[in-house]
Amino acid sequence: MRITSGGNVGIGNTNPGSKLAVGGNITLSASHPKIVFNAGGSRITNNNISNTLSFFSDTSNERMRIRSNGNVMIGNSA
Repeated sequence: MRITSGGNVGIGNTNPGSKLAVGGNITLSASHPKIVFNAGGSRITNNNISNTLSFFSDTSNERMRIRSNGNVMIGNSA
């Protein structure tokens, strides 16, 4: 890990050009992991459904779901 004088953090990256630069894969291991953008805005999560990836435009509006069987739902979470 490297922290530059400008405050950038590199993990597996010795010359990070952004606030966080990861050289390799990222694993999220929480029971229902999510990536949240802008502190509570849009997010990507597994939405408490096994092997399903959901995209939200805000805290409550799911816009798209990708299921483990390959089905993609847009505007319909059925």
